[in-house]
Amino acid sequence: MEAIRQYLETMFANMPNTPEVIKAKDELWQMMEDNYEELIAQGKSENEAVGTVIAEFGNIDDLDLNLEKEYKEVGLEVPTEPVNRRIIGKDEAFEFLNKNSISALMIALGVFLCITSVIGCILFEQFGTIMLCIFIASAVALFIIGGQKKEAFKYLDSEPCTLDYQTSNYVSEEYKKYKNVHSIRMTIGILCMAVSWMPVAITDILVRRKSDLLENLMTVVLFLCVGFGVLLVILSSMIKGGYETLLKLNDSKTVSGEYRQKEKEKVEYISHGAQVVMEVFWPTVVCLYLVTSFLTYAWGITWIIWPVATVISIVLKLILVKRD
Repeated sequence: MEAIRQYLETMFANMPNTPEVIKAKDELWQMMEDNYEELIAQGKSENEAVGTVIAEFGNIDDLDLNLEKEYKEVGLEVPTEPVNRRIIGKDEAFEFLNKNSISALMIALGVFLCITSVIGCILFEQFGTIMLCIFIASAVALFIIGGQKKEAFKYLDSEPCTLDYQTSNYVSEEYKKYKNVHSIRMTIGILCMAVSWMPVAITDILVRRKSDLLENLMTVVLFLCVGFGVLLVILSSMIKGGYETLLKLNDSKTVSGEYRQKEKEKVEYISHGAQVVMEVFWPTVVCLYLVTSFLTYAWGITWIIWPVATVISIVLKLILVKRD
């Protein structure tokens, strides 16, 4: 029975989302369901019943619909030839979201290692450079592996794809659940970056005779706070981006995109160029921070780059992301 349902959803996925089309779809489903149960009652096997139902009812041309009128009603051009789109099912969408989360974690950890790579130089003069090289090499490895995790899903950007009705609702529900997690992670991440300077400042104010070890430890805490904050921001943003990548495949004017009307919320759109800018923003900030810090050795001052970068990233998102 589920196979018939999936076939029906796929068949109507790119049809215009109008009351007449939805009504025709519901009526066709009822007929298919009744016919399936009748065939099962006659002693047909499940596979035989499914095949017979699809053969008898699986043709949109048999429906009494003025498709040209329905397409124009929602502002879509009438296709001159059958729409050839790759239908993304629930299992495929789940796999993409899972791989995207793993990729996000690896890239976020890589950035964390880049930021904290200087800790070795701060604490261990003799082995600090070796630790730095190990951290950077590990970060590069994580960047490469993390990027490869999503290689199998490049077709989402290069091929016409759409989510079927069931999958679009599944992804939409999961996205709404994740929004709360995203808000918490972003808040904690930005807070960590914003207060990262406080241990150093408080130590300078309260401790008159500071040992080199104490100063070094406070600087290490600063790097750990900044690194953890950036990790949370990148991780959460990339996971959120995975949901948006899938949801933007659908158009609210088609049956498969009907969930957008149900949500009654604004949808974000970001151009490819803007997306590239946002993806390279934090790695660029990390490089800028490390280069500036190593050239000036003003570790107690260069931390200001992080809160400034956080504000800039928020402003960039407000400018580059459009809402509809």
